[in-house]
Amino acid sequence: AAFAAIVLGAGAASGAAGMLLGRFLTTSGIAVGSSGVVFGLLAAALILVFVRPAHGPEDDQSLRRPLVVCLIALTAISFLPNVSLAGHLGGFAGGALTASMFTSSALRRTGSW
Repeated sequence: AAFAAIVLGAGAASGAAGMLLGRFLTTSGIAVGSSGVVFGLLAAALILVFVRPAHGPEDDQSLRRPLVVCLIALTAISFLPNVSLAGHLGGFAGGALTASMFTSSALRRTGSW
């Protein structure tokens, strides 16, 4: 359920940001695709690894560097021509917000996610 909520939240935020911010940020018009959802899933993974480690710092340590490399690479791709930077930013924000809601509510309820 959490995965589906993150995908839906990131997709909705990506589409909304693409439409609302598209005229202010460089874009080629209508944006379609799933890259905003990918950014949302990346944001959720970053939150889980950096903000809320699952088992201990040593378990998530091996995931930190690859996730940061993915973030840097995907951010660089966002600045290429005909790529919706607004959609990527919206997907990242939507995924981060949705993941934060799930992690904070799970922590209050059970003490773990």
